[in-house]
Amino acid sequence: MFIAKIKGLYPTLTASEMRIGDYLLANIQRMNKMTSSELAESLGVGQATVIRFSKKLGYRSFTSMMDDILSSDPNEEQGEIQLSDSTYATFEKIKEKYIQSIDVAFRSNSCEAIEKAANYIDRARNVVCFGYQATGGFANYLSESLIELGKSSYQSSSIIETKQRIRLLDCQTDCVVMVSKSGETKELCELANFAKENNVPVIAISNIGKTTLSDLADVRLSFLYDQQKTRLKAYTQNGGLLFAIDTLILNVYKKDYKKYRENSLKFMKFSRPNEYEE
Repeated sequence: MFIAKIKGLYPTLTASEMRIGDYLLANIQRMNKMTSSELAESLGVGQATVIRFSKKLGYRSFTSMMDDILSSDPNEEQGEIQLSDSTYATFEKIKEKYIQSIDVAFRSNSCEAIEKAANYIDRARNVVCFGYQATGGFANYLSESLIELGKSSYQSSSIIETKQRIRLLDCQTDCVVMVSKSGETKELCELANFAKENNVPVIAISNIGKTTLSDLADVRLSFLYDQQKTRLKAYTQNGGLLFAIDTLILNVYKKDYKKYRENSLKFMKFSRPNEYEE
């Protein structure tokens, strides 16, 4: 998944990081395992820059990045959707891109982070979910899923109303969930910072690597966001985001299966009375 990660995050890299990325992409077919100091020396950059580069791509260590590079398929990007592709070819490539997007999200999230995020929501009575513009629908999906589990969950596109809701949260039990593709959206980061000022735990679901939102969050779940809007594959990457959200919801459900199942059945009877008549 290294190729997908580096191309998705390329616009966010510094000049030195681009130099590292270009070298690794150019030599991926003949790459041998090397240490961070060896790579730094060969490129004339600092070892710390190389390590920061691996962290920015969402790897836990330089070693894990090298392992991914050595296992990468050089032909990975041949699946790019072309305007000349038939409907079937496009259909098949979209399937492969969704699988790739989910796989990147799977590899980018630790069980510890998922567990921590699920614990925050499990203990909360009130949860505020927020996504700005394009991610608003995903935040709404998460919020409605939590309502079904019996949580008092709130989602709005209004920043002022969301701030008011955050201000009323109990910082000892409640939490907020911020959904952002880039992790840099100004309005969303301002809300996350407002929650932190009120000592309310923040769960971020955002792009892999170091972002402003990840720095503000108490825990972050990651997926790959391709910022190159003109590339057709940028439209296939919501799979990783939905995968992260569904993983969080199901792990909350598992915390108290009996309680959440009862709450879910009550919700279904309330929302669809004709389907659940006694």
